[in-house]
Amino acid sequence: MSSVMGLTAKSVGGDSSLAANATTASVAGVTEFGELQPPWIMSFTFASTVTELCTSFKTSKKQIEELTKTVTDLESRIQQWKDQKAIGDEKIKVLECDRNEAREEASRAIFEKCDLKEKLEKAAKEAEDAKASSTKARLNLHSKLLARSFASTIRELVTGLATSQEKNAVLTKQVRDFKRQIREWKDQKAIWAEEKKVLERDCNEGWKEAGRAISEMRYLENKLEKASKEAEDAKASAEKARSKAAKQEEKAKEAVE
Repeated sequence: MSSVMGLTAKSVGGDSSLAANATTASVAGVTEFGELQPPWIMSFTFASTVTELCTSFKTSKKQIEELTKTVTDLESRIQQWKDQKAIGDEKIKVLECDRNEAREEASRAIFEKCDLKEKLEKAAKEAEDAKASSTKARLNLHSKLLARSFASTIRELVTGLATSQEKNAVLTKQVRDFKRQIREWKDQKAIWAEEKKVLERDCNEGWKEAGRAISEMRYLENKLEKASKEAEDAKASAEKARSKAAKQEEKAKEAVE
């Protein structure tokens, strides 16, 4: 009986009052004065001690079950949060890749715009040279070859402009899709809010760059059309000069004869 009472007292967490009762009950009916206790007192003391131990054990067991359930729920919630965070991080990586691609496309469009502008300036200079050459040497038959060369350059510029416009259209669509994705992410958790603000700012800058590039392309296109018209006028003037020179040459031959 003594060993059972000692183990039971330890299992409920070492309650001092319960351990004292168990120790008293373990002494075979002897009081602290060395006197024998009556049997009915010994039975009552033992029953009271067992009842208290059982009650404490049940309470502790219930508390342990509740704590176990709480810990399980917390672990489940933590795992769900980690899964959501992993999904969000992956989507943010995708958005960052799209943003970087949009930046690269904008940089390429700006580079092509500068290259096209240089070609246009070169073509304008060639047009001025062609006009000066046709004015000085209206009787030179090589003006036709010069006009053909200039027309070929104009065709190349037109082709390059069309290609650049197609790339700008693709870039504009990418920027529009990127902005739509950012609007969809505005309702996500606060942990991603700051990163989405950065992405929106980058997209707006890309959109502005694309808008400016398109406006400048339209301006260059109008300027290119004007240069083409001037080239055609120069070509017509050269043809007219050549025809006039041929007629004068025929008249000179007739006069000599």
